[in-house]
Amino acid sequence: MKFPDGVVDYESFGAKGDGVADDLPAMADAHAYANEHGLPVRSKPGVTYHLGYRALTAIIGTSTDWNTSRFTIDDSDQDAVEDHKASLFQVRSLLDPVDIQFDTLIRDQKQLDVRPDQDCFVLAEYDKKRVYIRRGLNQNNGAPQHDAFILRTDGSIEGHIDWEYPEITNIDAHAIDPETLVISGGVFTTYANREHHPDGYNYWSRNIVINRSNTEVNGLIHYVVGETDVGCPYSGFISARQCARITLRDCFASGHKIYQTIGAAGKPVSMGTYDYNANNVVGFTMIGCRQNLITDRSRWGVIGSNFCKDILLEDCTLSRMDTHMGVSGTYVIRGCNLGHMGLNAIGRGKLVLENSTLYGGSLISFRRDYGSTWEGNV
Repeated sequence: MKFPDGVVDYESFGAKGDGVADDLPAMADAHAYANEHGLPVRSKPGVTYHLGYRALTAIIGTSTDWNTSRFTIDDSDQDAVEDHKASLFQVRSLLDPVDIQFDTLIRDQKQLDVRPDQDCFVLAEYDKKRVYIRRGLNQNNGAPQHDAFILRTDGSIEGHIDWEYPEITNIDAHAIDPETLVISGGVFTTYANREHHPDGYNYWSRNIVINRSNTEVNGLIHYVVGETDVGCPYSGFISARQCARITLRDCFASGHKIYQTIGAAGKPVSMGTYDYNANNVVGFTMIGCRQNLITDRSRWGVIGSNFCKDILLEDCTLSRMDTHMGVSGTYVIRGCNLGHMGLNAIGRGKLVLENSTLYGGSLISFRRDYGSTWEGNV
């Protein structure tokens, strides 16, 4: 197959772009070809791709330009969706996993006697201790103690080590690509699910998950339509997980309706969708991102995070910035407007709130359900 301009398109692999045919298989094939040959991908401007109902994930390993193309995700008939927890796209490194071994870690450790061939993202776990045990109506048993950090080629550590590790029970390490993968543009519309799930949580995905370090998403728009009084929340339309140096720039997200369910304590609780989500990310940045309806109290907060290091929000308009299971290092909110759900903080380090307007009930909420702890300066 020949691409004279060196850019892969979806139509060459059978995509129709008519808004009706399921184009996701063709898109998955196009990205697989691009990944194998190290080529970027560009969609056809102005057309509408339907992403279908199959449990299929297109793997993105090269820069992708979605420009003015539109993408339809129809979840309104939940019975037609094969697997509501499957992602539509996964941004993933094409580098091989890295085998790194070390036996212990101490809090605030800055150096390891390990020399990887290139900088790596590392997730180290001690599963004999649990942290961030949640209290209240959504009580849970927390999560196994773990830390995400960058291990440089000289053995130095970027990202604060938050806990003591008398032993390491699991290590997950991935090389950090030296080049930035950029995803540009794209207008996505999700027709919301209407699943009735009265007890507990049943999060949907049908999203874009980012596992590749050194990735930027620029100018992506996500609309949500067709919500009713009944439905299940989503786990983040753009969801960054276990990676480093992630930037969302000039993106737009929709505020989702708040639903009700029965929480772990057996009493009614509110639940909703975080359209942006970051878990175990070292260096998470949002610049110029926007959300609609930031003071509408019938809408849920747009972003939630867990176990992140060094978060920066700059020139953003969002209904909420929430750190559930902690942030450490720097946590900077600069030149932002935060809506009715405000700014939440749990963790340690330096929290900076600068030239921003907050519409919540308090300037900063240190979440009581996670212990109301902030260790450091504000």
